[in-house]
Amino acid sequence: MSYTEPLNMHSANYLAVCTHDDWRQMASVRTVGMNALRAIEAGAQLLSSGGGGDTHLPRMLVEDAIRRFGPVQLLSSDSLAPRTPVCCTGLVGSVVSFGEKPAGAEVFEKAIQSLCRYKGSQVTAVFPYECAGANAFLTLAHASVQRLPVLDLDFMGRAFHSLTQTTPTLHGLDLAPAVVTSTDGTVVLLDKVDNRGLENFIRPMMRKLGGWGALAAFHEPHEIANRTAVSGSYSRAWGLGKLYIENLENNGFDLRRTLAKLHEQSVLRSLGSGYVVDVHWTTRSQGGRRSPAAIFTVFMESGNDGVIVSGEHLRLDAMHEFLLVSQNGQVIAQAPEIISVIDVRTQKALQTSSLKQGMKVEIISLPPAPDWASAVGRSLSDPSYHGIKLPADK
Repeated sequence: MSYTEPLNMHSANYLAVCTHDDWRQMASVRTVGMNALRAIEAGAQLLSSGGGGDTHLPRMLVEDAIRRFGPVQLLSSDSLAPRTPVCCTGLVGSVVSFGEKPAGAEVFEKAIQSLCRYKGSQVTAVFPYECAGANAFLTLAHASVQRLPVLDLDFMGRAFHSLTQTTPTLHGLDLAPAVVTSTDGTVVLLDKVDNRGLENFIRPMMRKLGGWGALAAFHEPHEIANRTAVSGSYSRAWGLGKLYIENLENNGFDLRRTLAKLHEQSVLRSLGSGYVVDVHWTTRSQGGRRSPAAIFTVFMESGNDGVIVSGEHLRLDAMHEFLLVSQNGQVIAQAPEIISVIDVRTQKALQTSSLKQGMKVEIISLPPAPDWASAVGRSLSDPSYHGIKLPADK
């Protein structure tokens, strides 16, 4: 089987998967309360592809906000008038730094209000630029405190590391003007810069702002955001997490059987299970700076999709996310497919930094949003974008 077959299958099935009964049910759920958080967390972890940051603390912040201010209103794509101003929000920088130096909703509120003053109009709703990992929860947390509704969309449909890797880039639109605020009260406004430039300004800035900042950007009419973004992002995270949890429970928490069932339903591709036998971290040049990169070697105990050979080693290339799965010189999966590695013991999707030698893991891939399956989308998201060569090119 060639690599292009599974990617095309996933791209074609993305919308079909999103119209599963669970997603249709979510469409009728107009608030996000305590009872939805477990499923959203499971889905956000699977969609993070080893990046996006740990969800534990951000989920706790959402729980606290909901207890104090009530559930968050979730708006579908047709809920607002076309010209209604909206903006995207999220954490930029290091989620680890956020865990060491957390802050409440006031940092995000300051970013939003500063952007609104600059643009001359208040926003009616917000949405995460990345509805995976920690950012799926941080937008819910500050929106609950500010009593702002959240739009069911985002600019990635998964986790990516760079603001360049957003759907506005694919449409030739800029996230700027953008505001970044820090816990010490610093407010930085960036305008007249494209998305690559915005990323290049913000990344080094984080070292002076304590490692992380709150971002508010893309203050635009709802019709433009809706046309540009990946729709149904929270619905997908919730529905995917709900399917995963329910299938685990129905299959006696047998992870392999659960993933096989979801594979049969075309929700995901279950690639197989094995033990991590080697972890090699290094650095790789990306965008003029050195970034952490890793090669994980997994001895495959079983292969589920007819491509992976059991009893042999499998290679996982990663940087901030898992980017490439290969075996014996054959590409099995590659970004923009959402490659996730699940710890068999905890049954939770792992961050790249959490994958250790000796772990038993299951490897899966999920379909990307259709935007990323296009030629332009791949050029911003596949391994070559990160300087990783495919086996055939080496």
